[in-house]
Amino acid sequence: MIGDVTSGTRNLPAAVKYGDATVPELGMLRHQEADSVVAWAIPGGPPGICVTPPWNKQQAKDQTQARRLYDLAIGLAGSDESPPGDRDGGLYAACFRDLDGNKLNALCMG
Repeated sequence: MIGDVTSGTRNLPAAVKYGDATVPELGMLRHQEADSVVAWAIPGGPPGICVTPPWNKQQAKDQTQARRLYDLAIGLAGSDESPPGDRDGGLYAACFRDLDGNKLNALCMG
């Protein structure tokens, strides 16, 4: 299930101000707000738009799923950013870039 399309930001207050000014044109309202994330959506509608600093705590269910996502992305002409493996802080992560060069990652704890 896709809940929101998420965009990373280095300046959350500026991204929220921008979103508050533009996203309502799509009929979306704020539906989630916390210290590190703001999201807009059409109530009861399709996935919304979310901004957050890079790390929104959405995780793969396990290492196998993280590796499968990485392999699928690379097989579809994505590019390697960092192959699947253990990372500092007890994470297992696989990082790749999509066809437009956006950096994505699949990760899980442990």
